[in-house]
Amino acid sequence: MAPHLELVGTAWPTAFALGLFIDRKVTLGRAALIVSMNQMDFQRELGQRKIPIHYDLEADLATTETM
Repeated sequence: MAPHLELVGTAWPTAFALGLFIDRKVTLGRAALIVSMNQMDFQRELGQRKIPIHYDLEADLATTETM
């Protein structure tokens, strides 16, 4: 797990979700659900920790094709 994630007190669920997101084990939406945040708040958390949002262009294109 990334060294900038702290596992103290009640912050561990957020650190856990961030770690899963960083390792691309869950999507941004799923990570937000893990910590009971909406996606915008989770994106703000990523920004505060200077964690980039990764995108999956192929998955995004596939999603738009099914719309």
